[in-house]
Amino acid sequence: MRFTYPWLMLATPILTGLLGLLLWWAERRRIRLRTQFTGSGPRPWADPGFVRGRKLWEAGLTLAAFALLLVTLSGPRLYRPAEKSEMQGLPYLIALDASRSMQVTDIRPNRWTVMTNAVDTFLQKQAGDRIGLISFAGRAYLNAPLTFDTLALRTTLRYLSPEAFMDEQGSDFADVVDRAGRYFESNNISTRVLIIISDGEQFEGELMPRVYQWARKGLKVVTVGVGTTTGGRVPLPLSIGGGEARNSSGQIVISRLSEINLKRIANASKGQYYRMEAGNGVLSRIRTEFLQPMAEQVARENMQNYSPWYPLPLTLALLALLGRLLLAADRNRGQARSSVGNSVKATA
Repeated sequence: MRFTYPWLMLATPILTGLLGLLLWWAERRRIRLRTQFTGSGPRPWADPGFVRGRKLWEAGLTLAAFALLLVTLSGPRLYRPAEKSEMQGLPYLIALDASRSMQVTDIRPNRWTVMTNAVDTFLQKQAGDRIGLISFAGRAYLNAPLTFDTLALRTTLRYLSPEAFMDEQGSDFADVVDRAGRYFESNNISTRVLIIISDGEQFEGELMPRVYQWARKGLKVVTVGVGTTTGGRVPLPLSIGGGEARNSSGQIVISRLSEINLKRIANASKGQYYRMEAGNGVLSRIRTEFLQPMAEQVARENMQNYSPWYPLPLTLALLALLGRLLLAADRNRGQARSSVGNSVKATA
């Protein structure tokens, strides 16, 4: 439950307590003035005839009605669970590593194919999320902005290939994080989630300051590792003669999954690390375990998802006032006045 004016709800106990003190002071003052008028000692003719128990109930109902009216004025609102999934419209970007190492065949048929097939299968099942695509190697490129059109995303995915980044070496994670952070900020999107799918190699020193910078602005990075720790040889494109990549010393380059690097990125941004294997549905797990709780929290912070709840406290306040009237704590006033009249006549 949330309140339109939470400060008024917090002040309700204080204001109710002050009213209770005021009623107590007024009753004490009334007794003191009556004593000053009649003098000390019992004076039956000065007894107003009130029933003490009813007067206490009257004060209690008055305080209850006052407190309930303050609760009504504070604007209570009750969370209304949506009939549709609470994931409706949650925005996130999926960044795909398109460096040469993604063509390693340590998982069959290769890392790139396993990754893109998993993303394509995931997109087939999504209809309510706003998803965007980023591909990166030496630089990061926004291939598709946030959209509900998963068919367009799947079409874009088919045209992506590591061969398009043939001239770019390594994987610039810092540029990916910066690209995603600037996109969310420039479009004034408060919920900021970036899912990076990569083998985690080519970890740049500039990355962690960027991650911390955007994490302070609300960006959470979920990392997904593709490949094995034993790794495999990096093939070269057929367009440049094929073969295997070698370093400056002529040794064959072995690409291995670097989970440590990916975990560092996720932990620094309060995200989470997952490992992708063929057919393990890791993206669906991310949606269920990480994104869905976040979506529920966002939904609960949106006041449009709350319905007014003031009729209940207002009804109870009116019932308390009605009960106070029906209680008639001063209904013996007439009898008391008759007793006073009889006492005066008897004295005369």
